[in-house]
Amino acid sequence: MKTVFITETKLIDKKQLFNVYRGGIRKNAEKYNETEQQIEEGHWNYLVDFLENQHGFLAILKDEEKYMAAIRVLPKQDNEYFCEAFEVAEGFRGKGLGKRLYRDVIEYIANKNTHFKLEAHTWKTNIASIKAHVGVGFEISKDYVLNEDGTKNEAEITFCLCK
Repeated sequence: MKTVFITETKLIDKKQLFNVYRGGIRKNAEKYNETEQQIEEGHWNYLVDFLENQHGFLAILKDEEKYMAAIRVLPKQDNEYFCEAFEVAEGFRGKGLGKRLYRDVIEYIANKNTHFKLEAHTWKTNIASIKAHVGVGFEISKDYVLNEDGTKNEAEITFCLCK
C-alpha cells in the first residue's frame, strides 16, 4: 500500500477514482437529478482544471489493484493549502486508511515547506471525517465555514493544521 501524488490527469485511472467517490457521486446524482455519468463528467472537468490551471495535486492511497482513498490539495498562498474531497472508498472505511492518507499528505507538504498551514472543511454530521482530521492533528478552528460571499455555512466546520 502506498500514497501517490498526482499532478497530471493522464496518470489517473478514472474508473478507480470514481469508485472511491461512488457514494458521493450517487448522492449528488439524486440531489441534482442528474445521472452518475453526468456527475462524473463534471467531477472530471473540475479535476482537469484543478490540476492544470490551479496547480493542485491529488493524493491517492492505493494497493496493487485498487484506489482506496483520495484527497485533493490546493495551494492557496505561500505555504497555505486547502484540502478537499477527502474520501475513503466503501469497503475500506474504519481501517485507518483516511488517517494514513492524511499523514502522507502532511509529510509530503512538510518535505517542501518548513512551515505550512492546511485547512479543510467537513459536515458537522460526518463523525468519521471529524475523527480522521482530529486524529492527524487538525484542530477545529471555526464551528462554521465561511463562504466566498462572506456568509456562514453553519452545517459545516473548518479545520486547521499548522506546522
